[in-house]
Amino acid sequence: MDGDLTEGRSLRWRSVTTLAERSRRDCREFDPEAATPADAVGEGIEPLLTEYVRCRREDVRLSSVERSLLEGALNDWLRAYAATRGLPTFEGTAFSVHELAIEYARTGETAAAVRHLFSER
Repeated sequence: MDGDLTEGRSLRWRSVTTLAERSRRDCREFDPEAATPADAVGEGIEPLLTEYVRCRREDVRLSSVERSLLEGALNDWLRAYAATRGLPTFEGTAFSVHELAIEYARTGETAAAVRHLFSER
């Protein structure tokens, strides 16, 4: 199967790790006071969600490390998103990338999926 793990890494290891590292770096430079929620969605959340959805569609099984990297970066950006909206912050990994993908599949729009995640907490 195309999505089989090899030595604990998926076939998308390099793209996932590169994206997660770049995303976390970009998030550290993101200024929620000068940005909008749409900026956080477009600059940070959407690329991470897109990579996860691509992996799922291509039947690529991510390793636990790869999922953890995506979720760490995703939660950094979700905290930035919350800050742009003046919402309460959270610690750790409060949301999974799979949880966001399910909402995205339901709504068809990343921003709506993110809003729904926060309305459920």
